[in-house]
Amino acid sequence: MFGFLFGSNSIAPQNLIVINHDNGQFSAQFIKALSETGTFNIKIENISNIRQFLDQNPNYMVMVIPTNFTSNILNKSTVTIEIYSNSNPQVASEYSGIINTVFQAYLNSFSGNGLASNLKVYDYSGVSSRTINYYIPGLIGFTIISSMFSMLYQVPNYRREKIFRQFKIAGLSKGEWIIGSLLFNLSFNLLADALIIIVAYLLFGAVLYYNPINIIIMLIIIISGNLMFIALGALAGMVSDNEETVSIVGNLILFPMMFLSGVFFPLQFAPNYVKIISDFLPLTYFINALNYDLIYNNISGTVYMILILVISSIILFALSSKLLKFES
Repeated sequence: MFGFLFGSNSIAPQNLIVINHDNGQFSAQFIKALSETGTFNIKIENISNIRQFLDQNPNYMVMVIPTNFTSNILNKSTVTIEIYSNSNPQVASEYSGIINTVFQAYLNSFSGNGLASNLKVYDYSGVSSRTINYYIPGLIGFTIISSMFSMLYQVPNYRREKIFRQFKIAGLSKGEWIIGSLLFNLSFNLLADALIIIVAYLLFGAVLYYNPINIIIMLIIIISGNLMFIALGALAGMVSDNEETVSIVGNLILFPMMFLSGVFFPLQFAPNYVKIISDFLPLTYFINALNYDLIYNNISGTVYMILILVISSIILFALSSKLLKFES
């Protein structure tokens, strides 16, 4: 499956902003050669603050062509370009390598190996360039979707064992039961998430933003994510009173999110249609929100993701409270 998804030639191009200070014929030819690879979606712009731009647009890369690019080729001097990135180090390394390959091939087309090149790569990847940082949001997301399976099995089990009937006799509403399940699962998930961060910090040297604002935002993300997946699990559990049947439904929901939401690997190398599918998966916004909060410290980007999570959580909670039946 992964060979089919990631081995095709339909990988979406990487967004690349080119700041061309040279404006000579050779720099224009190099940009054209880079564009013809089909690997990059190139836009030529002038950006005054590259760091600020990448903080707000972590999915972009920036390439700077200096003023002496054409003159150094004519004078057979060292030719330099600069690459700036704020994304996953694995992703940045791959695309920087592609740029360097095209750069070397372009210079060799003039005089063989006579021209010296200098590719400068600047890493703005959040608080640290460690790859372990980018696994933490995915692993936290993996613990959150376990809440969905907890509810998925409880709904048919409670129906069969007449536990829902006892809830109804006791006057417990469906919304109150879902909120109670949220608090129960949330307590365990918070402990699991704290353990993930502690282990990543102590054993693997992870470095994240731990400001009070970042911690509060992280808690909001985790609470809304828990509510969303608990409500989703309750809805999926209503499909059947048979636990084997609902487990199939749960896997149909779980596996696309687990593999197409960026839990274990970045989606930058995925085909464009996979990215389109991931845009409709709620776990994608949960992981992206944690990325913006803990890695990039991009509060404005996090607010957008949180709004999607909160609205989705409220809608799913309302649907589950309305459609859930305590009777078989």
